[in-house]
Amino acid sequence: MASTGDNQIIRQLRRKFVMTAMTALLIIVVSMVGVINLLNLMQIQRRSDEVLGILSEHDGSFPMRPFEDGQEPPAAPPFKNAPRAREIEMPFETRYFSVTQDGEGDIISCDLSHIALVTEDSALYYAQQASGEKGQVGSYRYLVKEQEDGTRLTMFVDQGLALNNAKNLFFISVIIALLALAAMFALVSLFAGRAVLPAVEAMEKQKQFISDAGHELKTPLSVILSSVDVLELEGTKNKWTNNIRAQIAQLKRLIDHMLMLSRMEDSAEQRIFTRFDVSAAVADACRGFEAVAAAGEKQYTTQITEGIFMQGDEDGISELTRLLIDNAMKYSPHGGCVSVQLREETGNRSHPILLQVENDCDKLPDVDPERLFDRFYRADSSRSRKSGGHGIGLSVARAIVNAHGGNIQIAFGTMPNRITIRALL
Repeated sequence: MASTGDNQIIRQLRRKFVMTAMTALLIIVVSMVGVINLLNLMQIQRRSDEVLGILSEHDGSFPMRPFEDGQEPPAAPPFKNAPRAREIEMPFETRYFSVTQDGEGDIISCDLSHIALVTEDSALYYAQQASGEKGQVGSYRYLVKEQEDGTRLTMFVDQGLALNNAKNLFFISVIIALLALAAMFALVSLFAGRAVLPAVEAMEKQKQFISDAGHELKTPLSVILSSVDVLELEGTKNKWTNNIRAQIAQLKRLIDHMLMLSRMEDSAEQRIFTRFDVSAAVADACRGFEAVAAAGEKQYTTQITEGIFMQGDEDGISELTRLLIDNAMKYSPHGGCVSVQLREETGNRSHPILLQVENDCDKLPDVDPERLFDRFYRADSSRSRKSGGHGIGLSVARAIVNAHGGNIQIAFGTMPNRITIRALL
């Protein structure tokens, strides 16, 4: 049976899967609707321009007898040549008018025989609005032809019905797209659990492996350490045994951090929170680094407000403080500055306690600060190896803060180069 923490991870994975899938589907559907309607509008304009071209060739009117003298339109069945049939029927299905103007812009004549809703005054208005060789005025597509006698012939084709049909097509396509997206959302939500199941199983196996490996590694490390003790009792204590002890200590810290990270990411119901003195816990953790600061000739300052209490895991907050200070000590230069602050944030009701650790550095990491919280990520791997870091400390710190419902952030500052870690609890 999955724990509350596992269920939360599954919900997060399902939410991300659904959001990713729906975003991709939304882009596809919107693109399809847009392309279909755009092509439809382009087809309407192309057809209108075709009609205007025919009108221009015949001085503003259609050739009304498409058949040669003595010929009649064929009886049923109708034309099999659709383009030719459309050309023949074009004069009878097109609403158009034309205006002839002199050089002063006055109307010489108007042909309104193929449209009912346009008067001479409105025709003159449309002609005056026509600028350029061709374009659009309202629902009318126009073409201007300068004739040999100096007059100006402006021909208009009504696109009202076609544009109205295009509008209806747009609304219908949008409604169909919304219904399709709703159906897709239901299906994606329904099958999201199956889609993320392999990832969930992999995470479970990873957590189980970390837990099992951590516990199994402790036994051989203890045996190695006991063997070193025996060797030193027999008088073989030297730098090699000291190196073995140091490496064993690093491995133990790494194992402890991995196990703590695994525990912190588990269900919140498995942890017991009690009310404790945060000020005392942080102050006690700070005192453990005074010798480290002195050895590195670092300016180590603490500003801890006394009497701050919270409901949480005292050991976890103490470990959080040690991790942040240890990180600051490792990545500050010899003779650098490290400062620790604990205070109440009176203006923040949801996270009223601030634990802040700052340190200066020779060079700021050239990465997104969020990446420093990734497991085993090290901005400067050579320096991390030299300082003994494994790239997991900040991951554990974030897990502890998250387990207490808080948040933690890293900020880079310049003049001088400074790294600030703010944990709100």
